[in-house]
Amino acid sequence: MKPHNEPAKESQEMALKLQISSADVEQLRTNPLLEQYAVAAPQTKNLSSTYYDTPDFQIKRHNASLRLRQLEDTYVQTLQAAGVKNIGLHQQCEWEGPVGGPALDIPMLRNLVGRHTPLSGMLGTRLLDQRLHPIFDTRVTRTVWDLRLPGGAEIAFALDQGAIAHEGLQEPISEVALELKAGSPQKLLDFAGQLLDTVPLSIGSTSEVERGYALCTPSLDMPVALKTSRTQLSNSMTVVQGFRMIVTDCLAQIQENASRLIQEDTPEKMRQLHLGVRRLRAAMALFKDIAALPETLQPELDWLAVELRAVRDWDALSTSTLALVERVATDDIGLPALRQAVAGIAQEKHAQVIAALKSVRYTKLTLSLAGWLREPVLRDPAADGGRRRQQLSMRQFADTSLRQQQRRLLKRGEKLQNVDPQMWHGVRTAARRMGYANGFFQSLYPAKKVKRYGRSLSALQDGLKWFDDISVADGLLHQMENSQQDFSAGIGFARGYLRSEINQGERQGAKHWKQFTPWKAFR
Repeated sequence: MKPHNEPAKESQEMALKLQISSADVEQLRTNPLLEQYAVAAPQTKNLSSTYYDTPDFQIKRHNASLRLRQLEDTYVQTLQAAGVKNIGLHQQCEWEGPVGGPALDIPMLRNLVGRHTPLSGMLGTRLLDQRLHPIFDTRVTRTVWDLRLPGGAEIAFALDQGAIAHEGLQEPISEVALELKAGSPQKLLDFAGQLLDTVPLSIGSTSEVERGYALCTPSLDMPVALKTSRTQLSNSMTVVQGFRMIVTDCLAQIQENASRLIQEDTPEKMRQLHLGVRRLRAAMALFKDIAALPETLQPELDWLAVELRAVRDWDALSTSTLALVERVATDDIGLPALRQAVAGIAQEKHAQVIAALKSVRYTKLTLSLAGWLREPVLRDPAADGGRRRQQLSMRQFADTSLRQQQRRLLKRGEKLQNVDPQMWHGVRTAARRMGYANGFFQSLYPAKKVKRYGRSLSALQDGLKWFDDISVADGLLHQMENSQQDFSAGIGFARGYLRSEINQGERQGAKHWKQFTPWKAFR
C-alpha cells in the first residue's frame, strides 16, 4: 500500500451534475470545447466506492452520506452533508481524509467534523461504529479534464461511466460533473450552456447517493411532491434581495418537483410543478419595475407554462368534470368511453411534459434562469419610477404591491353582474395572483392576520374554480368534437350539461364573492 500523507480536510464543493446518454459519450470526449480549454491531457482512473449506513439508516436520516473510496491501493473516507441544491447547482459540505486500509476510521472522522456541527451528535454515538455496514457499491471509470476558462475560472470536468450495485442489482451511471475550483459560479453555468449547444445533456434527476439508497431500499416510498415553502423575508432586506429570495424559492419548487416527477409521475408532483411555474410568473409580474427577465428566456418560460397548463386542463376534464357529468346521465351515450379517451389524451400530455423535462431545451432554461438570478437584469432606476420602488423597504414594497393587486381584484369583482366566462376567469386570475403575493410577503405581517385573509382568499378561488373548469372543459370538448366523431353523442350531452351549469356556477361565484373579506390594511 502506498503511503498517503495528505491530511484530512473539510471543504465545500460546488458542482453541476448532468446526465448523458451512453450513445453521446464519444461525441462528448471529442468535443472541441474540452480541447480548447483543457490545460493538459485528460486523466482516466477507476474508482471503487462503498457506502455505509446503519440498519435503520441513521446517516441517511441526517441527510448525509458516508463512503470509503479506493483508488489503486489508497483509501479515502468521505462524509458529505447535504447543502444547497439550487437550480442544478449543488453546494455541500464535505469532510475527507485518508485511512490506512479498507476500513472506516470513525474516531478520525469525529475529530475532523468537530463537536459543534449538525452531524457531531450522530457521530458521537459510540454504537455507530459497531452498527455501520456496507449498503451499496459504485464502480466508475472517471475521465477528468482540468479546464481553465477565459477570465481565469477553473473547472474540473469529469465524465463518469459505471454502475451502482447492491446484492446483484445494478443501476448504470453515465453522468458529467463540473466542479468549480476557482472563479465565479456564473462562469461554470456559462460554460455548461455552451456545452449544451453541442452535446445533449439533461439535469440529473437524482444523485448517485439517492439512486444507491433507492436500489437497496425499494420498499421506501418515492420522494413526495415539494410544496410551497414560506419565504423568510425581513424588513431590513433591500427589494432586490427580497426579489432574489422569492424567485429562488419558486425555482427550487420547479426544479425539485421536475426531478421527482421524472422518477415517478403523480398528479400532486405535476400540480406542484405547475404551481411553481405560476408562482414564478407571478413574482416576475410583481417585480416588473425592479428586474426584467431577458427576452430570450420569456418565451422559454411561456413554453413550459403552456405544456403544464395542458396537463392541468385535460386532467381536470378526465377526472372531476366528466365524472360529474356521468353521474347525471341517464342514457347510455358513451360517456365512460369518452372519459377513457380523455384520460388517454391526459396521459399523452403527461408524457409530453416528462419528455420536455428531460430535454436539452428545459436544461438550458434551468441553467439560464440560474445564471440570470445571480446577476438579474435590473431596470433602469431612472425609468418608470424604478428608483422610487428600489429605494422602498421590503415592507413598503409589499404594502404597495398588495394594494395594487387587491385594487385589481376588487375592480374586476365589481363587474360580476353579467354571466361572462371570460369575466369570471379574470376574477379568478386576479384572486390567484393576489394569493401568490400574499404568500410571498406573509413573513412581513402578523401570522394570524395573514392566515385569516389567506383562508378568505382560498375560499374565493375555490368557489370560482368550478366556473373556470366549465369554460375550459367546453373548449376541450369542442376540440374533440371536430376530430373524434365516435364520441359525438357523449360530447354533445356533456357540453349541453356544462352549459346548463353556467348559471349555477355564476350563483355560486357571486355567493363566494360576497363572502370574500378584503384585507383592510391593503386599502
